[in-house]
Amino acid sequence: MSINSDIISPFDGVIHQVNFQTGDTVKEGDVLFSISVKGVELDILSPLDGRLDKIEVSSKDPVIPGMVLATIVE
Repeated sequence: MSINSDIISPFDGVIHQVNFQTGDTVKEGDVLFSISVKGVELDILSPLDGRLDKIEVSSKDPVIPGMVLATIVE
């Protein structure tokens, strides 16, 4: 049985960088995204090993707290 895990934005900001593509394999601790928050780049890390099933954002997209950025399938 596979487990889906949504990656949620904890910040208001703008996506600065998307480091993977849909279908890529990621490991726990990989930097999935960088979000620019008031001029500071903050990294969003993968909480688990898995495959990126969906990426919901692109570079320069605005994000808000609680917004789904991606889904990882374990």
